[in-house]
Order: sequence, then C-alpha cells, then structure tokens
Amino acid sequence: MLEGNATLIAARLIEARLRAQMCTFADQFEGRPRTEEEAYAIQDELQAMFRARVGGEVSGYKVGLVTSAIRDQCGGRDRLGIDWPVYGRLFSNYTFLNTAALSLSQFVRPSVECELAIRIGSDVPRRDREYDEKSIASHVSACMAGIELVDFHIPFFEYSSPLAPLFIADNGSNWGCVLGSPIENWQSLNLAELQGSLFKNGNLLDSGKGEVLNGHPLKVLAWLQNHLSKMGKTLRAEEIIMLGSVTPNFPISSSCTIEVDWGVLGKASVQFD
Repeated sequence: MLEGNATLIAARLIEARLRAQMCTFADQFEGRPRTEEEAYAIQDELQAMFRARVGGEVSGYKVGLVTSAIRDQCGGRDRLGIDWPVYGRLFSNYTFLNTAALSLSQFVRPSVECELAIRIGSDVPRRDREYDEKSIASHVSACMAGIELVDFHIPFFEYSSPLAPLFIADNGSNWGCVLGSPIENWQSLNLAELQGSLFKNGNLLDSGKGEVLNGHPLKVLAWLQNHLSKMGKTLRAEEIIMLGSVTPNFPISSSCTIEVDWGVLGKASVQFD
C-alpha cells in the first residue's frame, strides 16, 4: 500500500458513513489493502479522523468473524483470505445503554447481531506469554447483553479476494452497539452455557450459546489481547468489548424492533424507523 493512501481511503470511508452512502472504489483501487497490517493501518487512520470529525472517544472494540458460520456468511475462507477473527473500534457517540431509537436513513445496509459484551476493569499488562480465558478473566469487571449495529460502506461481495482486509479497513463494518445493564457479579456464571436470543418484533429469529465463540467467550477476549499485543497495543480499563455473534447476521430493511435476551445477563433493544 502506497504511503499516504491509508489517510485518503480512511477519509473516503468516513464520508461514506456520515453521508450514509456506499463507497465505490474500483476493484483494484490504488492502495487497496491486501494484508491485515495494511488494513489495520487504514482503520487506525479512520478512528483518529472519525473522532476529530464527530467527537467522542473510542469506547472499545468489536471482534468480528468469530464463528465459522459468520465467516461462511461473509464469503468463507477462500473469499475472506483468513480463517480467524478480526476487530474494529467502538465509538462512544454510537454506544447506547439498554435501548436506542435509530433512523434507517443513518445506514446504508444495516444489520444486527446478538452478542455477549464485557467491560474491562483494569489495564491488561502486555507480557511475553499469551493470555487464555483463565488469565484474562481477572481483567473483566462486568458482562452484559449486546446488539452490534452493523453497516457496510464497501460493497464487499462485488470485490475480488481477499475480502477480509476491506472488512477490517471499514472498521469491521461496525456502526455502533447497544449494551444491556452491566452484571458485575458474573464470576459464578458459566458464560459458555449462557444462551443469547435475537428477536424481531417479538418473534424469535435465532439463538446460540456462548460456547460457539471459540469454545468460551473469554477465549475471544484473550485472542483480542494477544493480537493487540503483537501490534504494540493493549486493552484498557473501562473499554467495552463485543465478543462476537452467537447468531447469524440479520439484515434490517424496514421499521422494526430488535431485542436480544441473554437471560441472567439481561436484555438490550433497538427501534429502527
């Protein structure tokens, strides 16, 4: 990727988001990211520029493409070019508590996912050995129900492979999230056995257990910390992490109410109009 193109590409992606328009690059556009490193460089530029334009702060991360089912829904290994998760940033101005009312005019191609989210309680030290679900658990201060608000600003499936770098550059296709009330006494809960259900207008769309997230949701959190550490970053106190969807991605095309229910972890909802 040519030097300076990361900034130009990020700027176009931001304009596409703010105008709720699709960003139509040619398939082999100059500076198109081909590797994760190139893609995350664009994402870094995007988050800095977005904060400068809109205000607010980075409130955390979303982890995407966690399950094989979601990866298959997004084209599969051959089209994506990877067979593992990716991440995007969450922004405070687009992080809602318990419920949200949003206009479809703010989106290009909206969809929703049923997610389990956590809040980081203390900075995670970088270290030589990798974290696992047990060693990362002490840095989790709360768990909560979550809805990821997904939007696409690049017509991914019209492009040649690999698609994952485009997905990463477009902030993992994250628009925002809705979080349920934080549950701080989560340690006695078996997160792998908890079930999240996704409803549209009161009708069940799908459900899934935490175990579909790499066997245990905190394994996803450990993956994120280990991945960030390789890039000189780390998870920080008070950040929110969306750990991936336990259901397929569901497109939204008309006014509706979406709700997720995680039982003891509570609920979250969003009204689209």
